[in-house]
Amino acid sequence: MIYVLAYPEFTHDVAAQIDAFRAAHEPDRARMVAPHVTLVFALPDVEERTLSKWRDVTASTPAFSVSFAKARPEFDPHEGTHKLFLDCDAGSDELSRLHIALNEAAGASVVPSYQPHMTVATNRDADRIAALDLSELPPLPFYGQVKQLVAERLEDGMLTTLAQLPLGHAAS
Repeated sequence: MIYVLAYPEFTHDVAAQIDAFRAAHEPDRARMVAPHVTLVFALPDVEERTLSKWRDVTASTPAFSVSFAKARPEFDPHEGTHKLFLDCDAGSDELSRLHIALNEAAGASVVPSYQPHMTVATNRDADRIAALDLSELPPLPFYGQVKQLVAERLEDGMLTTLAQLPLGHAAS
């Protein structure tokens, strides 16, 4: 399956706190993928033409700041798990526009209720998610920069990079 992810760049201290929290509360996913915001979900495959369209989208989008200001528990019916989301505040409009443009470029469905967020904990037990100590996370809001997107292939529990999609640069 193909995904497009934004990996915000954080200060060293913020990144270390997020990494430690995820390692404790979603260790399998934390080992597989760095903190991210998913913009394109589970496409079966993409052609070079789609990658080219994605490069055009990202080339016309300047790098931007993001902030994560609110923690929100959510049930994921696809996985049958409960998650802790950190909702994006600043940069949310840009991420939503990218979600729409990238999915349209791939001929994929746009998630109508898309809310940009970063997942930092996953558990089958809702009470475990509700009991998490949020003081282990960086104080909200915390900030980062989105300078590129990455198209990734998930296969057999491993991510491999298909394309790096820099923001605000001419497609190559």
